[in-house]
Amino acid sequence: MFICFSCGQKTPPANKPPVPRKTHSVNQVASSEGSVAYYPSDSVSYPARILSGYGLFHGGEVALDWGKYHWKGLFKSAGGYYVASTSLIINRAHDDMLDDKGQATGVEVRKSVKDSVLILFSGITGITNRPVEQINVKVTELLPGQYARFTNNNIAYTLYATGNRKYDIATKDYVITNYRLFIKAVINGKKIDQLLASAPRFDDALTQILFVGDIDGDEVPDLILDTTNDYNVEQPTLYLSKPATNGNLLKIMGLHVITGC
Repeated sequence: MFICFSCGQKTPPANKPPVPRKTHSVNQVASSEGSVAYYPSDSVSYPARILSGYGLFHGGEVALDWGKYHWKGLFKSAGGYYVASTSLIINRAHDDMLDDKGQATGVEVRKSVKDSVLILFSGITGITNRPVEQINVKVTELLPGQYARFTNNNIAYTLYATGNRKYDIATKDYVITNYRLFIKAVINGKKIDQLLASAPRFDDALTQILFVGDIDGDEVPDLILDTTNDYNVEQPTLYLSKPATNGNLLKIMGLHVITGC
């Protein structure tokens, strides 16, 4: 993983209204064992290299030698989403935000695929170039005590969040602590209930559901989440079902951390 202390990635929301509304209420579950851990963690080594996309990155966010690897991405065209191979051209570049004249501490990643990209990944075998149908989950965020259901191949899946939430009148927003996001399903008679992400607290942020769909082609939904806990950080994280072991539904393949000021 490569982390950079950079500027200009996100800006704090002003008087952000309370998040998710189109979800069903469930019993709120408070943590009984104290503060939860940050999960996934950028200090862990994951199987894949992950890039949030193309363009100009601050120094340290992308390794200069990543262009030598074989990359695939989840792209979006007018016809929908699809997985395709792509080559990356990675060079040093002037960072207008951080560099003085004559400096080039930034990294530019150029693409060979014209369509917009949701995520790029390298180091994962067995994923073919193919169309990917997006599964409509209807929400992008879940507060503690809320859930969202979706069905794929006649199997019902539930994303649900636990933790503590308190509405702050001054900021007109929720204060979230001890947050956990789970996914559960019953497959071949076996109940699976798996933790996806957790954070003891957030700073004007909340775990985001970026994409749900079968990326790796095994007819089981995969996920892309932004697992950041801070408004000034982006952390797209790829979860795949095909490599999952030990009774889990999904496995974290990697994440890309982009840190602002």
